[in-house]
Order: sequence, then structure tokens, then C-alpha cells
Amino acid sequence: MRKIIVLVILGLTAMTAAPFNTLPAYTIPRGSGFVGLTTPVQVPFQGSFSAIPTLWAGYGVIPHFDVTLMLGADVTVNGFSLSDAMIEFRYATLGYEDVVARDHFVFAPVLDFYIPTGTDGSWAVGPGALVTGNFGFWQLHGNLFTYFPFDSPGMIIGFFSPELPLGGDFSVYAELNAFFDLGASELFCEFWPGVCWEPRDWFSANLACGIPATFDYVSPGIAAYVMF
Repeated sequence: MRKIIVLVILGLTAMTAAPFNTLPAYTIPRGSGFVGLTTPVQVPFQGSFSAIPTLWAGYGVIPHFDVTLMLGADVTVNGFSLSDAMIEFRYATLGYEDVVARDHFVFAPVLDFYIPTGTDGSWAVGPGALVTGNFGFWQLHGNLFTYFPFDSPGMIIGFFSPELPLGGDFSVYAELNAFFDLGASELFCEFWPGVCWEPRDWFSANLACGIPATFDYVSPGIAAYVMF
């Protein structure tokens, strides 16, 4: 019973205090939910900028199982278009607490379904897994996603982020994001340092900046989440 209580409490806080791209493995408690908006802006050193505002909403259906919806857009100087919508199912299958060392570990498989919103989109499926470990003062998040469209080879995506709390309201993190295109056999990486501010249990804000391995653009971004 104590393990379940700890995981529920951590699930309520970790959904709001998290890195910009890397997701925690903790699920949303049953009967609770969140809405959020992330807005990274890609600013190339040559050419025009583009923004990718994304709306998120999630709800805890049963203990250790939640559902998240995502809808994004692509905004450029030439116009506006919707990206594919996504629905994600997440179930935390493994978790433990070390009462003496105050350590926590959670493993959660996920299954993503992508729904095209335009004529150039594609139906896709993406099984994956999330891991979060809290070892003393540090918290580590790891994500493995896949993206398999019905009309192309797809992609394997890995996110990894150590997170360091700074007092009661702030944490800093450094994300490493890797994307491997199965069709082109190409690997692309980004580094995302950032800070999370959580002044209330039901609200958090997040500021980060993406830096690609190619060093040909930067991606400052801001995010905000509200729990209910």
C-alpha cells in the first residue's frame, strides 16, 4: 500500500515538473488530469523561423493507466498547418520505493497512435517505453519511442534527461534527444538545456533551448501545464 501511495503522489507532481521533451514514466492519478501548451520556435542561422505550438491534455483513467491527447501545428511566415494528432496510452507496470535511501523507479510501456489531419499526413503507430529513476538528489528520465507510418519505414526516437532540483520551486535539466530515420539510415541529435518552475502544485512553467548537432539553428521554447 505504501508503494502505491508514493507512486500516486509522485505521479501528481512529476507530470508538471518535467523536462521540455522527455516524459516522466509516472502516470496521472485516477480522476486527475492536465492541460498544457508547448511552443518551441526554430530559428535558423539562415532562412526564416518556424514555430510548433502543441496542445496537450491527459487524464488518469485507472490506477497506473492514463491517456494523453496531442495536437500540434506548424506556423511559418508562409502560413499555418496542423500536424498529425496523437493519442497515447501509458501503463506503469513496475515501480518500487527504497524507504531508507528514498529511491524510486518506474517503468511504463506506451502505445502511440497518430491520426493525420491533412492530405499529406499519414496514419502511424508507435510502441515505446518510459523509465524514471529518482536516486537521491538526482532524477533521471529515459524515453524510447518508435514511429511507424503505414507508408514509410519510420523512425526510432530516444530521449534522455537528468534533472536536478534547486529548492522547492525550480529544477534544471539537460536533455539529449536522438532521432534515427530507418529509411535514410541517418541519425540526428539535439541537446536541450532548460529550467522548470513549479510555484504551485497545480501549475508549472518550463523554459528550454534546443541546440542541434549540426549547429545550424537554435530552438528556444516555453511550456506551461495546469493540473486538475
